[in-house]
Amino acid sequence: MDESEALVPISEGSKGGDLSALAWVQVALWRPLELAHKALRSHLRQQAELTELDTVDPALLRQARSQLHQSVGALELAGLGRAAELIRAAEAALQHLSAPRPAEAGRPPWGSSK
Repeated sequence: MDESEALVPISEGSKGGDLSALAWVQVALWRPLELAHKALRSHLRQQAELTELDTVDPALLRQARSQLHQSVGALELAGLGRAAELIRAAEAALQHLSAPRPAEAGRPPWGSSK
């Protein structure tokens, strides 16, 4: 597919107007993206309520990343590689955010050891 074909509206670009694949992708994307959004909101809520000794549970970021990964798979199955690249970049950003920071690497997950 070249660049000009990517800009053709679905109704004009699809043979016979069959939108069943697009409908499947919409269903397969909606739920994982909604769950990722909820996990990220919970993470931000927890982060806003932190004290100096608290840490945010990285499981919420891992959960959001997992949901984004599922969305990438659905997009790739439907042949929507460019859209999958966008979600894959968001997945990589969450991977980076959930990785332990050098200052936190030796610290136990439940807070300060003092």
